[in-house]
Amino acid sequence: MARLHEQAIGGYLELDFGPRGPELYPHARAFQSGSAAFRALLATGRPGRVWLPWYICESMIDQANEAGIGLGRYSLTEDFRIAGPVDLRRGEWLVYVNYFGLCDEQVNAALRDLPVDQVIIDNSLAFFSTPRDCLATVYSPRKFVGVPDGGYLITKIPVQMPTAQDDHSITRCMPLLRRAGDSPEKGFASWQADQSAVSRQAPLCMSKLTHLLLQSVSYNDVAARRRMNFDLLDRHLGPLNQLRLPRSDKAVPLCYPFAATKPGLRQWLIGHRVFVPQFWPHLVADDSHLTAFERYLLNDCVPLPCDQRYAADEMATVSRLVMEYING
Repeated sequence: MARLHEQAIGGYLELDFGPRGPELYPHARAFQSGSAAFRALLATGRPGRVWLPWYICESMIDQANEAGIGLGRYSLTEDFRIAGPVDLRRGEWLVYVNYFGLCDEQVNAALRDLPVDQVIIDNSLAFFSTPRDCLATVYSPRKFVGVPDGGYLITKIPVQMPTAQDDHSITRCMPLLRRAGDSPEKGFASWQADQSAVSRQAPLCMSKLTHLLLQSVSYNDVAARRRMNFDLLDRHLGPLNQLRLPRSDKAVPLCYPFAATKPGLRQWLIGHRVFVPQFWPHLVADDSHLTAFERYLLNDCVPLPCDQRYAADEMATVSRLVMEYING
């Protein structure tokens, strides 16, 4: 009797994912989120303390707390370097965030100044930044491409993968489908809830669906479009931008971080259906530990969209709205 094939053949058609290729980091350990990857790393390495910047996503703090790891905190200089003081002792780790995908040089500086085997580079906002020779690098592809979840971990530590695989990706796709076929407003609340939930879960292996989606991305096209759109915005808005970030030709930006002297730009843009987030709103409740620069980032830095969905016309619209508000 013939053995049943492990994968069903025939029947109705599934979603068409397009041509398949390798994922951007095919040899990475694949989790359901970047923060889950971070927790798995902590659970294996058990550092005495992990140093995090004050200006960071809340999920990273939560995962360290869930793992029972003590925290040290540090501030940033106005060019996004480590301000300190950081008393990084043997057996402790430090996380540096590659902000907006634009801080590769600051990553290099951190690795020059600190023991590389104690440094984790958080590339959640820098998906295309290559992994460095350090303790570990963490990625979050869902911030750059339309997938419901996912995270990568590249590390020298023999992190044991979870036995269970994430099986909720299908339900998390509903907001993505609404965004594609309806309107962003109708899917936003469920998308926000999904992203918050997945960031706080215990580690699971990346779902089969997310693997398939990530194998269908044209990464070269994504990178080229993001660079092009960033440059278009900078050409129009650079002279008005109070925030200057160095960017190499190889950097692939998450967004175009724009800061103006006139407050209220974020609300103005949202009112005109240009949806811009705030990094990271949990800090508003207690910003007493932030420096003046970090408080400025929290309240006045507006991450303008420059992703691969858009081209010159959309960038011109964003630029026009920003200039209207500033000059109005």
